Amino acid sequence: MAVIDLDRQLQELRKEFARTAPAGRVALYESRIEELRSTFARHAALKEGDRAPDFSLPDAQGGTVSLSAALKQGPVVVTFYRGGWCPYCNLQLRSYQALLPELASFGASMLAISPQLPDASLSTAEREALTFNVLSDLGNDVARQFGLVYHCRRNCAMP
Repeated sequence: MAVIDLDRQLQELRKEFARTAPAGRVALYESRIEELRSTFARHAALKEGDRAPDFSLPDAQGGTVSLSAALKQGPVVVTFYRGGWCPYCNLQLRSYQALLPELASFGASMLAISPQLPDASLSTAEREALTFNVLSDLGNDVARQFGLVYHCRRNCAMP
């Protein structure tokens, strides 16, 4: 099984960003990360042992995937990501792809959900060679049901 050292790759990505980012951008992003850490309503997010709400979302190939149908086949790992434009998310998705054989050995499948359009999900799945379902949650309705939507408390426009 191919194992990706996600921590190492994330550290390398952060170092490269710090090296190439415009002046002040690293500090701005770090302040936003700290804001998220201090204000995110963790109590509202689903916890281990909570029952996940059922959902049906469009997949990258034009079909629809529901959690309840996937669960009939076995356990399901559900992950949320911001979009194919996010280099951190792409590292995460590649890491999950590398772990897919291990998940399959337990009879589990994977669902990745983002608020991007199905066409963008298809592009992400193709570019990253993902073989698991990549779903579109336009409006973050499902992410909201999981308690994972962050509401910015001040001007959130990133320069």
